[in-house]
Amino acid sequence: MRCILLGGDERQGELAVILRRAGFHSVQLCHKALTPIDLPALTDELSQLGSGDLLILPQPISEKYGRLCLSGISEGISLEKALECVNENVTVCAFRCETKIKRKRLVLPMESEEYLAYTSQLTAKALLLHWYHDEEFTLLGKKVLITGYGRCAKAIARELKDLGVKVIVSARSVHQLSDAYMCGFGAVPLETLYEKSADFDILVNTIPFQVLPAAYIGSLSKSVRLYDIASSPYGFSIETVESLNLYAERLPGLPGRYYPRLCAQKVYELIVRNMREAEI
Repeated sequence: MRCILLGGDERQGELAVILRRAGFHSVQLCHKALTPIDLPALTDELSQLGSGDLLILPQPISEKYGRLCLSGISEGISLEKALECVNENVTVCAFRCETKIKRKRLVLPMESEEYLAYTSQLTAKALLLHWYHDEEFTLLGKKVLITGYGRCAKAIARELKDLGVKVIVSARSVHQLSDAYMCGFGAVPLETLYEKSADFDILVNTIPFQVLPAAYIGSLSKSVRLYDIASSPYGFSIETVESLNLYAERLPGLPGRYYPRLCAQKVYELIVRNMREAEI
Protein backbone atom coordinates (compact mmCIF):
# COMPACT_ATOMS: atom_id res chain seq x y z
CA MET A 1 0.00 0.00 0.00
CA ARG A 2 1.29 3.45 -0.93
CA CYS A 3 0.89 6.03 1.86
CA ILE A 4 1.19 9.77 1.26
CA LEU A 5 1.75 11.88 4.37
CA LEU A 6 1.15 15.62 4.17
CA GLY A 7 2.86 18.12 6.45
CA GLY A 8 6.28 18.64 8.02
CA ASP A 9 5.28 18.08 11.63
CA GLU A 10 7.82 15.81 13.38
CA ARG A 11 4.99 13.40 14.14
CA GLN A 12 4.42 12.93 10.43
CA GLY A 13 8.09 12.21 9.87
CA GLU A 14 8.14 9.61 12.64
CA LEU A 15 4.91 8.10 11.31
CA ALA A 16 6.46 7.77 7.84
CA VAL A 17 9.36 5.80 9.36
CA ILE A 18 7.00 3.53 11.32
CA LEU A 19 4.93 2.84 8.20
CA ARG A 20 8.03 1.93 6.18
CA ARG A 21 9.21 -0.46 8.87
CA ALA A 22 5.75 -2.06 8.84
CA GLY A 23 6.03 -2.74 5.11
CA PHE A 24 4.11 0.25 3.73
CA HIS A 25 5.52 2.39 0.94
CA SER A 26 5.34 5.84 2.53
CA VAL A 27 6.14 9.25 1.07
CA GLN A 28 6.12 12.44 3.14
CA LEU A 29 5.35 15.63 1.30
CA CYS A 30 6.37 18.59 3.43
CA HIS A 31 8.04 21.96 3.51
CA LYS A 32 11.79 21.32 3.67
CA ALA A 33 13.15 24.86 3.30
CA LEU A 34 12.00 28.39 2.69
CA THR A 35 12.74 28.46 -1.04
CA PRO A 36 11.26 30.47 -3.90
CA ILE A 37 8.30 28.94 -5.70
CA ASP A 38 9.48 25.97 -7.75
CA LEU A 39 6.55 24.99 -9.97
CA PRO A 40 8.15 21.84 -11.48
CA ALA A 41 8.87 20.49 -7.98
CA LEU A 42 5.36 21.39 -6.83
CA THR A 43 3.80 19.72 -9.85
CA ASP A 44 5.86 16.60 -9.20
CA GLU A 45 4.74 16.45 -5.57
CA LEU A 46 1.10 17.00 -6.43
CA SER A 47 1.28 14.25 -9.03
CA GLN A 48 2.31 11.83 -6.29
CA LEU A 49 -0.95 12.52 -4.46
CA GLY A 50 -2.88 10.86 -7.27
CA SER A 51 -0.94 7.64 -6.86
CA GLY A 52 -1.59 7.12 -3.15
CA ASP A 53 -3.83 4.49 -1.59
CA LEU A 54 -3.77 6.13 1.83
CA LEU A 55 -3.60 9.91 2.36
CA ILE A 56 -2.68 10.97 5.90
CA LEU A 57 -3.52 14.61 6.58
CA PRO A 58 -1.46 16.62 9.08
CA GLN A 59 -2.63 17.18 12.61
CA PRO A 60 -4.28 20.61 12.93
CA ILE A 61 -1.34 22.27 14.67
CA SER A 62 0.95 21.42 11.76
CA GLU A 63 -1.24 23.36 9.36
CA LYS A 64 -0.47 27.04 9.07
CA TYR A 65 -3.26 29.43 8.12
CA GLY A 66 -5.16 26.56 6.53
CA ARG A 67 -2.37 25.71 4.09
CA LEU A 68 -0.26 22.58 3.89
CA CYS A 69 3.49 23.00 3.68
CA LEU A 70 4.96 21.23 0.65
CA SER A 71 8.61 21.49 -0.28
CA GLY A 72 8.09 23.07 -3.68
CA ILE A 73 6.35 26.21 -2.52
CA SER A 74 7.15 28.22 0.59
CA GLU A 75 3.58 29.20 1.45
CA GLY A 76 2.21 25.71 0.77
CA ILE A 77 -1.10 24.75 -0.82
CA SER A 78 -4.63 24.57 0.50
CA LEU A 79 -6.18 21.37 1.79
CA GLU A 80 -8.83 21.66 -0.92
CA LYS A 81 -6.13 21.73 -3.62
CA ALA A 82 -4.46 18.64 -2.17
CA LEU A 83 -7.75 16.75 -2.05
CA GLU A 84 -8.45 17.66 -5.68
CA CYS A 85 -5.26 15.84 -6.67
CA VAL A 86 -6.05 12.50 -5.03
CA ASN A 87 -8.10 9.78 -6.65
CA GLU A 88 -11.64 9.09 -5.49
CA ASN A 89 -10.78 5.66 -4.08
CA VAL A 90 -8.13 6.89 -1.69
CA THR A 91 -8.62 6.38 2.03
CA VAL A 92 -8.15 9.69 3.85
CA CYS A 93 -6.87 9.61 7.40
CA ALA A 94 -8.07 12.85 8.95
CA PHE A 95 -7.58 14.27 12.41
CA ARG A 96 -10.80 16.24 12.24
CA CYS A 97 -13.88 15.69 10.11
CA GLU A 98 -14.70 18.58 7.79
CA THR A 99 -17.19 18.94 4.96
CA LYS A 100 -14.41 19.30 2.41
CA ILE A 101 -13.14 15.77 3.11
CA LYS A 102 -16.40 13.96 3.84
CA ARG A 103 -16.73 12.79 0.25
CA LYS A 104 -13.70 10.57 0.79
CA ARG A 105 -13.51 7.38 2.84
CA LEU A 106 -12.34 8.43 6.28
CA VAL A 107 -10.23 7.07 9.08
CA LEU A 108 -10.43 9.43 12.02
CA PRO A 109 -7.82 8.71 14.71
CA MET A 110 -8.34 12.11 16.38
CA GLU A 111 -11.98 11.22 16.95
CA SER A 112 -10.85 8.42 19.24
CA GLU A 113 -11.29 9.13 22.95
CA GLU A 114 -8.31 6.86 23.54
CA TYR A 115 -6.06 9.05 21.39
CA LEU A 116 -7.33 12.31 22.89
CA ALA A 117 -6.79 11.03 26.43
CA TYR A 118 -3.32 9.79 25.51
CA THR A 119 -2.22 13.09 23.95
CA SER A 120 -3.65 15.01 26.92
CA GLN A 121 -1.37 13.07 29.25
CA LEU A 122 1.58 13.71 26.93
CA THR A 123 0.68 17.41 26.87
CA ALA A 124 0.93 17.59 30.66
CA LYS A 125 4.24 15.74 30.76
CA ALA A 126 5.61 17.84 27.89
CA LEU A 127 4.73 21.06 29.70
CA LEU A 128 6.65 19.87 32.75
CA LEU A 129 9.62 19.00 30.52
CA HIS A 130 9.43 22.46 29.00
CA TRP A 131 9.63 24.00 32.45
CA TYR A 132 12.42 21.68 33.58
CA HIS A 133 14.54 22.78 30.62
CA ASP A 134 14.23 26.43 31.69
CA GLU A 135 17.27 27.04 33.91
CA GLU A 136 15.83 30.31 35.21
CA PHE A 137 12.54 28.80 36.32
CA THR A 138 11.35 26.47 39.09
CA LEU A 139 7.98 25.22 40.26
CA LEU A 140 9.10 25.17 43.88
CA GLY A 141 6.80 27.28 46.02
CA LYS A 142 4.71 28.36 43.02
CA LYS A 143 0.94 28.63 42.73
CA VAL A 144 -0.55 27.82 39.32
CA LEU A 145 -3.84 29.02 37.85
CA ILE A 146 -5.26 26.89 35.02
CA THR A 147 -8.02 28.36 32.88
CA GLY A 148 -10.28 25.64 31.52
CA TYR A 149 -10.82 22.13 32.84
CA GLY A 150 -10.90 19.82 29.87
CA ARG A 151 -8.69 16.80 29.24
CA CYS A 152 -5.39 18.69 29.06
CA ALA A 153 -6.17 20.92 32.03
CA LYS A 154 -7.07 17.92 34.20
CA ALA A 155 -3.88 16.10 33.23
CA ILE A 156 -1.73 19.18 33.97
CA ALA A 157 -3.47 19.78 37.29
CA ARG A 158 -2.89 16.17 38.37
CA GLU A 159 0.80 16.28 37.44
CA LEU A 160 1.30 19.53 39.36
CA LYS A 161 -0.58 18.24 42.39
CA ASP A 162 1.67 15.17 42.48
CA LEU A 163 4.64 17.54 42.65
CA GLY A 164 3.14 19.40 45.59
CA VAL A 165 2.24 22.51 43.58
CA LYS A 166 -0.89 24.40 44.62
CA VAL A 167 -3.35 24.51 41.71
CA ILE A 168 -6.34 26.76 41.12
CA VAL A 169 -8.81 25.97 38.33
CA SER A 170 -10.95 28.62 36.65
CA ALA A 171 -13.78 27.49 34.37
CA ARG A 172 -17.33 28.44 33.40
CA SER A 173 -18.98 25.07 33.99
CA VAL A 174 -20.34 24.49 37.48
CA HIS A 175 -19.81 20.76 36.96
CA GLN A 176 -16.14 21.30 36.06
CA LEU A 177 -15.58 23.56 39.06
CA SER A 178 -17.22 21.02 41.37
CA ASP A 179 -15.06 18.26 39.89
CA ALA A 180 -11.90 20.36 40.33
CA TYR A 181 -12.79 21.11 43.96
CA MET A 182 -13.45 17.43 44.70
CA CYS A 183 -10.02 16.61 43.25
CA GLY A 184 -8.37 18.95 45.73
CA PHE A 185 -7.87 22.02 43.54
CA GLY A 186 -8.95 25.57 44.16
CA ALA A 187 -11.98 26.47 42.04
CA VAL A 188 -12.86 29.96 40.74
CA PRO A 189 -15.67 30.73 38.26
CA LEU A 190 -14.19 32.27 35.14
CA GLU A 191 -16.76 35.08 35.28
CA THR A 192 -15.50 36.24 38.68
CA LEU A 193 -11.80 35.64 38.03
CA TYR A 194 -11.39 39.14 36.57
CA GLU A 195 -12.85 40.73 39.72
CA LYS A 196 -10.24 39.26 42.06
CA SER A 197 -6.64 40.18 42.64
CA ALA A 198 -4.24 37.72 41.03
CA ASP A 199 -3.00 35.34 43.71
CA PHE A 200 -0.85 33.04 41.57
CA ASP A 201 2.60 32.90 40.01
CA ILE A 202 1.87 31.01 36.80
CA LEU A 203 -1.14 31.07 34.48
CA VAL A 204 -1.71 28.17 32.07
CA ASN A 205 -4.49 28.69 29.56
CA THR A 206 -6.11 25.66 27.93
CA ILE A 207 -9.15 27.38 26.39
CA PRO A 208 -8.99 28.02 22.60
CA PHE A 209 -10.84 31.34 22.90
CA GLN A 210 -9.76 34.81 23.96
CA VAL A 211 -10.91 34.50 27.57
CA LEU A 212 -8.31 36.79 29.18
CA PRO A 213 -9.04 40.43 28.28
CA ALA A 214 -6.30 43.04 28.04
CA ALA A 215 -7.58 44.87 31.14
CA TYR A 216 -7.21 41.74 33.25
CA ILE A 217 -3.75 40.95 31.88
CA GLY A 218 -2.74 44.52 32.62
CA SER A 219 -3.68 44.04 36.27
CA LEU A 220 -1.31 41.10 36.74
CA SER A 221 1.96 41.37 38.60
CA LYS A 222 5.05 41.68 36.41
CA SER A 223 6.37 38.48 38.00
CA VAL A 224 3.47 36.35 36.69
CA ARG A 225 4.33 33.97 33.85
CA LEU A 226 1.68 33.17 31.22
CA TYR A 227 1.62 30.01 29.11
CA ASP A 228 -0.95 29.33 26.41
CA ILE A 229 -1.16 25.69 25.33
CA ALA A 230 -4.49 26.09 23.53
CA SER A 231 -4.94 26.09 19.78
CA SER A 232 -5.94 29.13 17.71
CA PRO A 233 -7.41 31.65 18.46
CA TYR A 234 -5.68 31.06 21.83
CA GLY A 235 -6.67 32.37 25.24
CA PHE A 236 -4.98 35.76 25.22
CA SER A 237 -3.29 38.20 22.88
CA ILE A 238 0.44 37.58 22.88
CA GLU A 239 0.95 41.12 21.53
CA THR A 240 -0.91 42.57 24.52
CA VAL A 241 1.18 40.57 26.96
CA GLU A 242 4.44 41.58 25.32
CA SER A 243 3.42 45.25 25.25
CA LEU A 244 2.94 45.06 29.03
CA ASN A 245 6.42 43.53 29.50
CA LEU A 246 5.01 40.33 30.96
CA TYR A 247 6.55 36.93 30.37
CA ALA A 248 4.46 34.75 28.06
CA GLU A 249 4.88 31.72 25.83
CA ARG A 250 2.51 30.22 23.31
CA LEU A 251 2.95 26.44 23.34
CA PRO A 252 0.47 24.65 21.09
CA GLY A 253 1.21 21.11 19.96
CA LEU A 254 3.40 20.16 22.94
CA PRO A 255 3.15 16.38 22.36
CA GLY A 256 4.46 16.81 18.83
CA ARG A 257 7.34 18.90 20.10
CA TYR A 258 8.51 16.61 22.91
CA TYR A 259 7.03 13.19 22.09
CA PRO A 260 6.70 12.95 18.28
CA ARG A 261 7.61 9.26 18.17
CA LEU A 262 5.09 8.26 20.84
CA CYS A 263 2.36 10.27 19.09
CA ALA A 264 3.23 8.70 15.74
CA GLN A 265 3.13 5.19 17.19
CA LYS A 266 -0.33 5.80 18.66
CA VAL A 267 -1.57 7.24 15.34
CA TYR A 268 -0.19 4.21 13.49
CA GLU A 269 -1.96 1.82 15.85
CA LEU A 270 -5.26 3.65 15.41
CA ILE A 271 -4.92 3.83 11.63
CA VAL A 272 -4.23 0.10 11.37
CA ARG A 273 -7.11 -0.69 13.71
CA ASN A 274 -9.55 1.54 11.82
CA MET A 275 -8.46 0.12 8.47
CA ARG A 276 -8.95 -3.41 9.79
CA GLU A 277 -12.43 -2.58 11.09
CA ALA A 278 -13.33 -0.95 7.77
CA GLU A 279 -11.90 -3.97 5.93
CA ILE A 280 -9.58 -1.78 3.88
